[in-house]
Amino acid sequence: MQRKPNKRFIYTLVAIVLFSTMAANASSSNNHTRTYTNEHPLIYEDCWDMYPYSFLNEQGKPDGYNIEVIKMIFEKLKIPYTIVLKPATQNQADLNHDNADLIVVRSTGFFSRFGHYSRNSISLITMSLATPIDKPVNIHTFSDLSKQRVTVLDSGMVHRLMIDYEWGANAIPVKDINEAILRVSDTEQGQVIWYKPSLEYLKRTYDLDNIQITDVDIPLGEARFVSHNQQLLNQIDSVYTLLNSEDRFEPLQNKWFYPDRGEWQMPAWAWWLMGIATLLTIPLLYSLYYFRRKDRQLAKSYDLKNQRMSLILEASGVRMWTYNVHTESFNWYDRDSMNYITYPAEEFSHRYYTGDFNRLMRVIEQLIDGSITDEQVSLDIKAMDAETGDNQEHDFQIQLSVLQRNKKGNPIVILGTKKDITDELRMEQDAEERLIRYKTIFDSSTIGIIVFNAEGQLTNINEKACSLFQCDKKDIIRQSPSFRTLFELEEDHIEALDGVSMCRKVDFDNHLTSKELGHIINQSGTQIFEIHMMVACDEANEHANNLLVVVEDIRQHIEIKKQWKDKLARKRDLQHQLDNYIDHTNYLLKVSGMRIVRYSPETHTLCVKDNLSHVQYELTQTRCMTLVHERSQKRVMHLLSKMDNRSQEPFCMEVMTVIRSGENPLWLRFCMTPVHDDIEEKDAYFGICYDISELKANQLRLDEAYSTAREIEHAKNSFLKNMCYEIRTPLTAVVGFAEMLSTDITPEDEHVFTKEILDNSDHLLRLIDEILFYSRIDSDMVKISPTPTEFTELFKTNCQRGWDMAHPNGVNFIMEIPYDQLVLNIDGYNIAHLLTSLISNAAFNTKHGFVRVRFDYIGRRLIISVEDTSDGISDRELQLIKQHTGGSIDERIGISLPVCKQLAEMMNGTLEISSESGQGTIVWVSIPCQASLIKRKKFI
Repeated sequence: MQRKPNKRFIYTLVAIVLFSTMAANASSSNNHTRTYTNEHPLIYEDCWDMYPYSFLNEQGKPDGYNIEVIKMIFEKLKIPYTIVLKPATQNQADLNHDNADLIVVRSTGFFSRFGHYSRNSISLITMSLATPIDKPVNIHTFSDLSKQRVTVLDSGMVHRLMIDYEWGANAIPVKDINEAILRVSDTEQGQVIWYKPSLEYLKRTYDLDNIQITDVDIPLGEARFVSHNQQLLNQIDSVYTLLNSEDRFEPLQNKWFYPDRGEWQMPAWAWWLMGIATLLTIPLLYSLYYFRRKDRQLAKSYDLKNQRMSLILEASGVRMWTYNVHTESFNWYDRDSMNYITYPAEEFSHRYYTGDFNRLMRVIEQLIDGSITDEQVSLDIKAMDAETGDNQEHDFQIQLSVLQRNKKGNPIVILGTKKDITDELRMEQDAEERLIRYKTIFDSSTIGIIVFNAEGQLTNINEKACSLFQCDKKDIIRQSPSFRTLFELEEDHIEALDGVSMCRKVDFDNHLTSKELGHIINQSGTQIFEIHMMVACDEANEHANNLLVVVEDIRQHIEIKKQWKDKLARKRDLQHQLDNYIDHTNYLLKVSGMRIVRYSPETHTLCVKDNLSHVQYELTQTRCMTLVHERSQKRVMHLLSKMDNRSQEPFCMEVMTVIRSGENPLWLRFCMTPVHDDIEEKDAYFGICYDISELKANQLRLDEAYSTAREIEHAKNSFLKNMCYEIRTPLTAVVGFAEMLSTDITPEDEHVFTKEILDNSDHLLRLIDEILFYSRIDSDMVKISPTPTEFTELFKTNCQRGWDMAHPNGVNFIMEIPYDQLVLNIDGYNIAHLLTSLISNAAFNTKHGFVRVRFDYIGRRLIISVEDTSDGISDRELQLIKQHTGGSIDERIGISLPVCKQLAEMMNGTLEISSESGQGTIVWVSIPCQASLIKRKKFI
């Protein structure tokens, strides 16, 4: 067994070379070299979302391949360190401003300005494309990005390359690739380019079975360490090379990049087992060779006999099988190799029809029990040729005989031969059919047939020819006139008449036959005959044997042809009139936009024609119902049911469809009446339909204008009524307490009355402000103008302002702010008004407990919640708020919440309220917006 080289010696040699290099480079280190201590550790920064290289795990701690590599290197170097994960652009900025000591980037010219590169690369950067698994992959190389829209990381390398190549319009930059991949999986739309290991890691982690990952040819280089400290990079390169030579990184690569890869080595017992098996195989191979040689000799002799048998069977067209009496099975022999296949009787029966197979089995049983003593028995059966795979029915002749008997003389093997006699039987049937056809044609009652022999003498004539010549069949055959005499022809040989056709007008009163055959032929007057002649030859096609003459009286045919021409002329006139009618009707349909409709109760289909000859649509009942709007579906279903029941009443109906006619739904008017088709003997409904969408749209606009006017009038009356009540309550309190101040009161009462006047004045002023703001909204004077706004300070300021407007005693105000800094693209002024109104309303109605306000930014939406322990809001008041009613009958609610709801909706957001009487109230506001800076607080 060969010994492996001493690894310790190799490792020692590598360490000496590396540390010598470190010592040589130590003198050339720049002014960024510094000493790392526990108080001032080395700061390593990496990306927070580059799976599986570096990311925050479920515990919020850094994890990934890069993180574990860094830990191994710094533990080897015994350097204190801190790992910080940030966005990629922030890593580069921190290194550039000396806020970070070490980062990992791709080895491209773009990052050389941030520091020095390490010599070793920690991973190879490859790009892949993530698409839905059922979508085609259109991106394979970098040039394909010029024609495809693709999602990339904002300011990432691919994004910068697309901008450099002026393909930026095709890039869809995102901040979070993880969210982009999940969106592609959920919607099954889009495509994302990102690092291949990251895509495979996300696919495994989230079980994204509907995502496929395809390699893209985009050369991006290798991932290397970058730092201002050249001495640090030299140390890292040395340790990295040492650890790599010890194969310390391979388990990490298997863990993060190839989780399914495992190491396998053959166990020692397997080697022993293979050796024993080899020793046992040698005598077995020798025995196998000996018996195989004997088998070849026997097989050669057997094959020679089989070849002879195959030639005999092939020449005779016979197939062979045997029946084993003891096993009740059939052995079917291959005609080429004489090998056989054993079939049970039930499976063998599938080759024949049931009746034929039962007849075959009865004959076999009679051979077995001795009922049939003949040496050979024949059966004729019909079956498909299962051996050749021919599905046509064939005729077979089966010969059965006893092949082998036992010592007692009882049959134990029955031999069966099967021969296809289909062609032979077909030839016999064809001969019989030809004879029958000849007799059928010859005895025809429609045409006359006369047969002449080779000398031109009449030998046979049918009854129809006898009736044409008014003669007796026996007399004319006995007289045997020639064809020259009978038809006044000059030819002497029948060969010259083959294929001759003619029309002959015969005057029997002056015909030659009247002189020579007058005593036999009794026909008189003028007759018109159509004559066809054909010569029949012998089998060698050398000599003419017979002349066949077909004679037909065509006087009736001539008369029929004349009548047919007259009818054809009248038909053309009627067709011309019909064509004019159709053209006029089609023109009317085209100009008016009408359609001809026909409904058949037999097939339950509606046929729509745009002219009399062209079917534009043919719709089933189900298709009709899918095109009908739900407003008209009930009436249409009732009408279809009446037509299916063959109602005899005509009808007109207006139907609203789901099809759009411009900006309005398509309305159709149907006018139909029942008809009966005498030709097909079927009932149907026939009529027209036309578009009334414009008429319906005008009517709908009039109805909507009338309804809107009524709603506006009602809203104004309700608003004035509610506002009068809302304003009167605090105003009455101010006037009442002011009058009481003019009377003789104690200083204590004067202080109380003054406070009440001030509180009600504040309430009245806030109410008037809300009314004025609501009026601005109602007049469409409030405009939403989003601008980048630092929301954290805005939230603090306006929440405190709303609280100070009421500031109830005995109530705690809790303000939760989870962000140090959050810059959103929102309308700061209107958001501030919304916050102030919500907080002041909650504080005004809460007498004990707490008011808690908090916010968060989730899924590109700003979420604000205000929770209080007030007496709650009744269901009726919640309905008034949802209906945007300007003012409430409850002075505790006022119009703050309706105004806030309307203001949130103007910003494309929502306002939801959860409240029960006596249980407190929670108000949620959700507003969509974009964040340009997010800095969340770190909770320790």
